[in-house]
Amino acid sequence: MNPMDMIKIAGMWSAFRDRHPKIPMFFRKAAETGSFGPGTVLELTIKTPDGREMAANMKILPEDMELLEQIAAMKK
Repeated sequence: MNPMDMIKIAGMWSAFRDRHPKIPMFFRKAAETGSFGPGTVLELTIKTPDGREMAANMKILPEDMELLEQIAAMKK
C-alpha cells in the first residue's frame, strides 16, 4: 500500500472514531472481556432511513483474530 494512502486512511479512521466513539470502544470491551474469538459470530444490520434492512454475519476464524485485536487496540 502506498504510504500516502496509509496516511490518508489513518486520518479518515481518526475522524470516523471521533464521530462514532462507540465502535472502537465496543471492540475494545469485547476484546477485554474475551467476548470474541474463533467461532464467535459477528452480525451487522443496516437500517436505511426509509425502513429497509439488510443484515450479514461472519464467523470469526483464527486467522481473523490479529486484525480484530489490532482494531480493539486502536487508540486516539
